[in-house]
Amino acid sequence: MIELNVYEFGAIGNGVIDDALAIQSAIKYCFDNNIDRLNFENEKVYLCNKEIVLYGKNLIVDGNNSIIKRTKDFKGVFGDVLSVYGLTPNLSYPLLGKYTGNIIPAQSIVIRDLSIYCVEKISSSTYINGIGVCNAKNIILQNIIVTNAPQTAYAIVSSSINNKNLIIDNVILDSCISRNSKKHSFRLSAIKDSNIFNARMINCLAINVIERESGYNAQGRKVHLICNVSSENIGCYKIIIDGCHFDESGEVYIVQNCTNITIQNSQLFGGLEIYNPNKMISNNIVIKDNGFNYVSDNNIYKTPLLLYNIKNISITRNVFSDILKGILDEYNIRIYGCEDITFKENNNFNLLIKQT
Repeated sequence: MIELNVYEFGAIGNGVIDDALAIQSAIKYCFDNNIDRLNFENEKVYLCNKEIVLYGKNLIVDGNNSIIKRTKDFKGVFGDVLSVYGLTPNLSYPLLGKYTGNIIPAQSIVIRDLSIYCVEKISSSTYINGIGVCNAKNIILQNIIVTNAPQTAYAIVSSSINNKNLIIDNVILDSCISRNSKKHSFRLSAIKDSNIFNARMINCLAINVIERESGYNAQGRKVHLICNVSSENIGCYKIIIDGCHFDESGEVYIVQNCTNITIQNSQLFGGLEIYNPNKMISNNIVIKDNGFNYVSDNNIYKTPLLLYNIKNISITRNVFSDILKGILDEYNIRIYGCEDITFKENNNFNLLIKQT
């Protein structure tokens, strides 16, 4: 394995001098020369007020418990502090300039043991995410911490350009933490006639989402995880949420054409809502072995679990513990307009099922 360190390209890591150009130069060199691994120095603070973009393939980025710090509201082309964004026509990449070739997804990139820190003064109106992934396959984010993201801590987004899809296929978030994100802790969004395939969140932690949502069909909610699509012709397919913890400040909200979704072994303190406005597509939803320790009124329906217009649902071995019953209505599970429901071995629940 061939390794390089960002200090070899001039990155200082003192939190004062901007290291964005040096780090981007190191990334470009790695992709140009088939370098396998790029290391940050141990426990340094790298000030980066310009976007950092990984666009190639076959690279491990080892943060060695260092921090990328953002102090200014520069959005740039990609809207992230750190982007994994494959080569896409008509977009301008740092040190590459405007790309004019064919669509080439970023592939087989691992980013691990790294923190992203944004100063609190950066407003959510800047739409800056902590880490963004688009036009990418086989991406792993492992042991990442994002603090004070102005918009979304982790934005996994498929899109399209010139009627060609920029898909997401096989993205894994392993032991990733979001703290104090202003809009969302995690976002899986399929937009502009594109799709997301195979996304997994494993042992992730969401702490304190701050603002209520005004878009994404989630108006009025505070949302830790939003999984959504922009039209009825596309979707998010095969999403697994396993062993995650979402605190009481926000809910998990899954909306429209999200198919083959598994939520298991997780703690959902802010509740779970799965809503499909298009009547009766076959969603195939599995909700099993979770704890619904509902202690929040941030979910506008004040219900730990709400399902609407879904087909093929399995709700198994979940535990419902309404700690603050005073803010809830009499039902902690509400199911509206759904079909083919398997419901077994759940504990401490009051169930309402209505066909609408």
